[in-house]
Amino acid sequence: MLVADASTLAASWTTAVAVPSNLTIQGSNEEGFFAPIGLWSTVSVVAGQGIFTITPGARWIRFIRPAVDSQGSVVVEYRST
Repeated sequence: MLVADASTLAASWTTAVAVPSNLTIQGSNEEGFFAPIGLWSTVSVVAGQGIFTITPGARWIRFIRPAVDSQGSVVVEYRST
């Protein structure tokens, strides 16, 4: 997800499974929409569902969730200046 101009970032993670799992948030500053994005850094790991903030600064963010959480969803809200 492109978040290059975001001044604030928040995400909400909900899951249908009862066992706790981790959601990994990664960021990248690679160029362009069509360039292959291969350089990712872990920004945070969230240990349970809920609403949390993400420090802005990365051009791209992505979320990685475990395979056992196939019915989970992440909603991202951001504001640009």
